[in-house]
Amino acid sequence: VPGCAVGALVTVGLPAAPAQAAPVDGAETATWRVVVVDLATGEELWSAAAQAGDPVWYTYTHSADKTPVQSLLRVSPVDGLVLELERYLWYGAGLEFRADRGVVLDGEWVVVHANRVIGRLVLRVAGTVEQEIIVGPQRTTLGQLAAYGSRVALEVRP
Repeated sequence: VPGCAVGALVTVGLPAAPAQAAPVDGAETATWRVVVVDLATGEELWSAAAQAGDPVWYTYTHSADKTPVQSLLRVSPVDGLVLELERYLWYGAGLEFRADRGVVLDGEWVVVHANRVIGRLVLRVAGTVEQEIIVGPQRTTLGQLAAYGSRVALEVRP
């Protein structure tokens, strides 16, 4: 997530996810896994089943500006994770704000439409706030999986 490596559980409701992306090369029937991996050891700390186009939410609270941030990523068998959008209640350091970059106001939320290949998302586990990963009905917080300051990666695996 741009400009911030810490986060917290967001208590506001997540938006309904947009329609699923078109599957790639017959991958619509394949089951993939979204995993959290400890970068120091390579150990898989958590996983959730997913299919091509499924939404993956990463939510946290901006460490300096205290705005809740919700990032919607999609599972791509070819690209790994693709950032579809990021939304927050008010601008904070490191968050997009320019209208020419696909940033719009949607009710009370500032929404950044990205469609940017991330591949895998490398994160540092926060000690003061929670960072939550949501894949379908499965959810976890990074602080439950690894110690404060640990580096983890969120990625797609077969």
